[in-house]
Amino acid sequence: MIVRPRPGFLHLFFIMRGSVVPRILPQIFGFGIYGALVVLAVRALGLDLGNAGPAPLALLGVALSIYLGFRNNAAYDRWWEARKLWGQLVFDIRNLARASTGLIEDRVELRGLLMEAIAFCHFLRGLLRRVDATTEARAFIGEEAESAARLANPPDAMLRRMGERAAAMYRAGAIDVMGYRILDERLSQIAAAQAGCERIMGTPLPFAYTLLLQRTAYIFCLLLPFGLASTAGWATPLFTALIAYTFFGLDALSEELEDPFGTEANDLALDGLCRVCEISVFEALGEAPPKMIPAEKFYFSGGFVPALTAIIIGVSDCRLTPFPVRSQDARRYYGGDVKPFDGGRRAAREGAVCRHPSSLSLDQIARLRVRRCGARTENPIWEERR
Repeated sequence: MIVRPRPGFLHLFFIMRGSVVPRILPQIFGFGIYGALVVLAVRALGLDLGNAGPAPLALLGVALSIYLGFRNNAAYDRWWEARKLWGQLVFDIRNLARASTGLIEDRVELRGLLMEAIAFCHFLRGLLRRVDATTEARAFIGEEAESAARLANPPDAMLRRMGERAAAMYRAGAIDVMGYRILDERLSQIAAAQAGCERIMGTPLPFAYTLLLQRTAYIFCLLLPFGLASTAGWATPLFTALIAYTFFGLDALSEELEDPFGTEANDLALDGLCRVCEISVFEALGEAPPKMIPAEKFYFSGGFVPALTAIIIGVSDCRLTPFPVRSQDARRYYGGDVKPFDGGRRAAREGAVCRHPSSLSLDQIARLRVRRCGARTENPIWEERR
């Protein structure tokens, strides 16, 4: 998702990040060249195109504008509804954390429930984006993420696990019936948010609208040079390219907004929203929360996690990529006995070349197995130099 201040007048024409122009450049240049060829043919062959001018095309353009406006409104409604559902999910996670910290005295059960809530958020993100989120979920619930990932609906499996945990605490007398009802209501609201997201993901806009719009836009742009050639002359290619930019740009934007859970520039920053849930949960537990995911050139991709840094392991035959680490972060996300950055400094003394990357994805971090310094492990972010 692009978040940036309004650009200036001159800068406005050169912004490509978040713009649909790169996607529709073939249509813009293609119809511009096509308009020039039509003008050249009309003048070379002396064709008489009549006196109707662009009036008939104006009527077709009005109809096309109405269709485009309807489709863009429908696509934006889907995008905004998806954002409201994830905002509601953040609200429900915070309510769950607040209620559970007051109802559950057992620290182990409390932390287990809230870690499953964070894993639910990541599994839901993976389901909506059609990607594997097992690695991110494993950072919070360990090997239980593997069994949940094998099911058809991993986030629903996490909700069932959370419900079973709450029911077990009720049967054990750890919470009373009112406390169990409060937790169950919170889980029901989270399930409702998930169902709303699945409804948006599984119900695209009717294909007939897309087909009608694209056919009409192509027909309009193909006929437009013939209506402008006699009056606009060599300015026809420019006008044709501008009309193609408007119509195909709106169509491409609505197509991008139609699926708000993707990874394109204008899609929702689901990783950032998951990080908001993580921060809320860790603060409720009284632990140091991770930092918010920063934007990279105004782009909140959600894949950059500078707060969760990796452990470097000194190996003499490899050139590694060490970066600073906070032991409490690594211990929280990976568990076990974690050494600080001494291994990275030792690797540097042994000839490793230190390179600080501009970003590191959560998927890359979670694949790193934290071991004692001096051990060797397979790590996709290392660069081995022979």
